[in-house]
Amino acid sequence: ENAGGEQNVLSVARSGNGQIVATGDDNNMISLFRYPALKGGNCKAFGGHMSPVVSLSFTADDTKLLSSGGTDACVFQWSVEGGR
Repeated sequence: ENAGGEQNVLSVARSGNGQIVATGDDNNMISLFRYPALKGGNCKAFGGHMSPVVSLSFTADDTKLLSSGGTDACVFQWSVEGGR
């Protein structure tokens, strides 16, 4: 974790239907925001990678989010409930 609890966003993806934005950061976390995201808006955060999340992509039907960690050599598939 960075000093002061800060995080650097390393990857961003928006769902095909435009309703969700996902970010991956250097604290090994993925955050999901409703789009458009308002300042101070809530997000859902998920962990699992053992290194920074460097790549994100939604599947064509928006039901899954794929993430990859930099040095953990893992690709995760996350279910996105209802595609929204």
